[in-house]
Amino acid sequence: HHRRAWVVMPENAVKTKIEAVRRNGGEIVFCSPNQQDRERGLAELVEKGCIPIPPYDHADIICGQGPAVVELSVQCPDLDVVLTPVGGGGLISGSAIAARALIPGASVIAAEPEGAADTALSMQQGERVDSFPVDTIADGLRAIVGVLNFEIIHDKVDRIITVSESGIVDAMALVWQHFRLLIEPSSATVVAAILASPEHFSGRRVGAIISGGNVDLESLPFEP
Repeated sequence: HHRRAWVVMPENAVKTKIEAVRRNGGEIVFCSPNQQDRERGLAELVEKGCIPIPPYDHADIICGQGPAVVELSVQCPDLDVVLTPVGGGGLISGSAIAARALIPGASVIAAEPEGAADTALSMQQGERVDSFPVDTIADGLRAIVGVLNFEIIHDKVDRIITVSESGIVDAMALVWQHFRLLIEPSSATVVAAILASPEHFSGRRVGAIISGGNVDLESLPFEP
């Protein structure tokens, strides 16, 4: 059946993401860049009869993220650490479930921007926080961690490492210089975490998930 898709996106989303949604036939509903307006935009679509598909706080989404670590476990079965970014928590939740089942000896670590460190704060407090003054270049990680996601993170993730904005930019530049890969700030958090906290990674086999490359070339945060 032919389905139409509406995507609620913050008005300051990077252009590559906006263009990708439109190129694939999606219709964008812009909102202010905060959690409340995103949820309001979704609620209005649901009232019109749309079927909601959450971006992270849903079992199907979490299961869909897990195969990244399933593949890692096949290619690198003796990993010591699995490392992913964390925003809403879909990727780290699915990764942690897969890692615990398939690489039980590995540590599971998440990297989070200091400017969106609601998951780290939630872990410290032992319960999920539902608001945070978000301010980070990592546009893919600005969401508040989901309810189901936090339950999984609390049970299965060993550590959240927070990284600075300058660390994220330095990590983007490092990956470009050494691998000629242009990764987005959200992806660069994992490299920034290794640079910022080498004691958790030195001498260990690390599987770091680079989760995307949505970067507007005219606003690169570093000089290539």
